Amino acid sequence: MAESQRNVFDAFESIDQINTVDSDVEPNELESDDEDGSNFDPQSIDEVGSDSGSDEDHGSPPERRRRFDGPSNGVAGAADAFSDGWSRDLGGYPVSAAFRSAPGLHIPDGVDATTPADFFSLIFTTQLLKLIKRETNLYAATELARVGAAAKPNSIFKLWKPVTLVDLRGFITILIHMALIDKDRLSYYWSTSPIITTPFAAQIMSRDRFLAIMAFLHVSNNDTYIPRGQPGHAPLHKIQLIYEHLRRTFTSLYTPKQKLCIDEAICPWRGKLRFRVYMKDKPNKWGIKLYELCESSSDYVSDFEIYAADPNLSNKPVDVCVRLMQPYLDRGYWLYTDNYYTCPALAYQLMERGTVKGAIDQCNLSHRSIGHAIDRARAQIVQPIV
Repeated sequence: MAESQRNVFDAFESIDQINTVDSDVEPNELESDDEDGSNFDPQSIDEVGSDSGSDEDHGSPPERRRRFDGPSNGVAGAADAFSDGWSRDLGGYPVSAAFRSAPGLHIPDGVDATTPADFFSLIFTTQLLKLIKRETNLYAATELARVGAAAKPNSIFKLWKPVTLVDLRGFITILIHMALIDKDRLSYYWSTSPIITTPFAAQIMSRDRFLAIMAFLHVSNNDTYIPRGQPGHAPLHKIQLIYEHLRRTFTSLYTPKQKLCIDEAICPWRGKLRFRVYMKDKPNKWGIKLYELCESSSDYVSDFEIYAADPNLSNKPVDVCVRLMQPYLDRGYWLYTDNYYTCPALAYQLMERGTVKGAIDQCNLSHRSIGHAIDRARAQIVQPIV
């Protein structure tokens, strides 16, 4: 009994099984993650609830089946067949659309992409680096004019000179090196001590030059910033241009294979930020939350969104999934999600757009749409007259 109460509900389970969910069960019992539903056998649907003794005491409730016009020949309008409630009939479900994409890289004509540096240049293009160069030099000039003669002799203001494309490429190279070789302090990457020395960074640029670029690095024009609370405010203004560039590039550079997945990631950040979040299940618990659409086989990030608490943008799980899947709808893709995103509303929308929705975890029984579906199914059960 308890096992069937905690079992995973999906769109093909019988009304009899829904009826076994006792109203006296505590809510946290329904939300248990102990059962993953992996033992569910569609052939045993008629046997569900036979151990409860309800047939012996009260008689069996009348069998209810959804009336279908026939098996669906496509996905158009397929969601309508399942939008009225639960059904014991496993027939008539929509057939997944044929996969209509050509997965692979899309290398621009005339570009020889054979080395890691070549592929890096496809993402961090010369156009993007020129943008960063322009905004960095503009911001540095503005700050130098503001500080003026008040700067100390050894400050970065006195050491500054305009940044070049070579400087930016070297700066990004050192950042990648730092991600691979972890050290406790930034200065250790330029240390000459035999115990901790790594000469790579010093061969590219000096420590002071690196710190100066880091201090003035900029990718947006402060003159175009609209304060929060005013019409047109963009929470991601500081990184908006590079953010949009990376999203376009990730999508256009590579077409993923059929199986995709959506999950959350976090960019560590402990500084002051209005949309910083806390995620207890992540190794880095404080930071900026990202919604990532990835190819299941390679982990390639096809697209991503930054959660910025923008009141003009819905952050409901269904809306996030549909936005990220927009370039891949009506093309026969399969989308896998965990229980945070899994709900009937998302499945219906994806079915209507030729996309298969798969769950890699049990369905979240506390989801509002799940609760409403269960309530409707209970209301359909005809109680016997004693």
